[in-house]
Amino acid sequence: MSEGSGPVVTSARDLTGALNRLAGRLEEVKAGSEDRDVQLANRDAQLATYGRRNRHLIWIAIISLALDMILTAGLTVVAIQAHHASSAAASARTAASAVARSDRDLCLSSNASRAQQVSLWNYILALSRPPATPAERERVTIFKAHLQQLFAPRNCAHVNPQSP
Repeated sequence: MSEGSGPVVTSARDLTGALNRLAGRLEEVKAGSEDRDVQLANRDAQLATYGRRNRHLIWIAIISLALDMILTAGLTVVAIQAHHASSAAASARTAASAVARSDRDLCLSSNASRAQQVSLWNYILALSRPPATPAERERVTIFKAHLQQLFAPRNCAHVNPQSP
């Protein structure tokens, strides 16, 4: 070989070595790039899963809120109905109590009226002339017994035992 070919060979060898190093470096870059691609693909899959999970949680929160509103509305309706039922029961209890008191008062005043009737008839009989014969006395006694039976006081305790 000639002396002039030495530097060419050396240059060619240097160039071949540089190309081999460049090829190795390119292989490293390619491997690193593929690793990053795999990492990015994994990261994309994780983000997609994360996004799906968040969307499901958002829908669950929306459904939960809607159910909460529906249950609150239903509870409000039931509470209002219970209040009205309670008011109606209290009103009926008050009215029944008033009727019972009224019935008892009516019974008591009726007994007072009966006593006045008996008293009036006894007064009339006392003013009239006394019976002369035993038959007349018996008729007066029968009449007084009839008055006592007819105008006997009623038992007001049975009208409404709870009233005073």
